[in-house]
Amino acid sequence: MIAVGYVHPGRVHERFMDSMLRLQRDRDVRIISAGPATLIAPARDELLGAFLGHPGLTDCTHLLMVDTDMVFTPEDVQMLHEAGEQLVGALAIGQNADGSLFCSARMRDDAAWRPATMEQVAAAGGRLLKVDAIGMAFTMIGRDLAAQLFNHVNVKPFSSGWDGVGEDVAFCQTAAKAGYQPYLHTGVAVGHIKERVIYP
Repeated sequence: MIAVGYVHPGRVHERFMDSMLRLQRDRDVRIISAGPATLIAPARDELLGAFLGHPGLTDCTHLLMVDTDMVFTPEDVQMLHEAGEQLVGALAIGQNADGSLFCSARMRDDAAWRPATMEQVAAAGGRLLKVDAIGMAFTMIGRDLAAQLFNHVNVKPFSSGWDGVGEDVAFCQTAAKAGYQPYLHTGVAVGHIKERVIYP
């Protein structure tokens, strides 16, 4: 069983809602939400806490954290779950202010965090790619990892202890410190709604 958690900023895109409705029709999932939120890190912490603490979710082995500007299919969710990992995200593309595109997974190069290249993604051939951090826009988190991180950082794994990086990188750094490897599933490509839906 999977719990699907999303942070909403007071509104959601209709393409996201279409994706969620298809998922609920086709799969046995539980839905939780946080928001409206102006700060993403505390809202993600709230979702993780709800996943661990809600008595109706104890049979859920994983939490799919999904942003409300994503477009996906039930098969995307199933493939991430079947990967069997504690921290695995889909291939999603972000957009910089100048309009250039980037992969949501990060590799650490010396002191810098750089997006994984499309060459690295292609070389993985649809399989799992070890990365140093994965964006949380469409990411599966296992219950074992969630429970360990809550104990590890006093219930704030998205917003505690790592200055100068985004909440997704902070979470992955904390997960890695606890012994968990983040993965990018190069065979699961989801859409990201900007001026248009961006697919890899």
